[in-house]
Amino acid sequence: MDIRLSATVTDSIVDGPGLRFTVFVQGCSHRCPGCHNPETHDPLAGRLADTRGLIAQMRENPLLSGLTLSGGEPFEQPEACLALAQGARGLGLDVWSLGSGAAATSG
Repeated sequence: MDIRLSATVTDSIVDGPGLRFTVFVQGCSHRCPGCHNPETHDPLAGRLADTRGLIAQMRENPLLSGLTLSGGEPFEQPEACLALAQGARGLGLDVWSLGSGAAATSG
């Protein structure tokens, strides 16, 4: 399944506990004043990636603690983010989402 991305960080230590695979989705209709990632607002910018390829990248790193979905707004691409979350959970990773200015976690 395709997902539109701004960027990925394969070994983040700032986007949640432990070593994280962070996906910055592209597109956010909130456009909050003072947004930390305003370059992610345009839903047509960024690049397309395949969720299966991203899950394969997570699988390659046995040191990962989890997946962080950030943005942009992850909940504006729910199907693709769900596929990533399910893939991460299948690898034994926890999942965090940092959309809409609040963090939500899944142990």
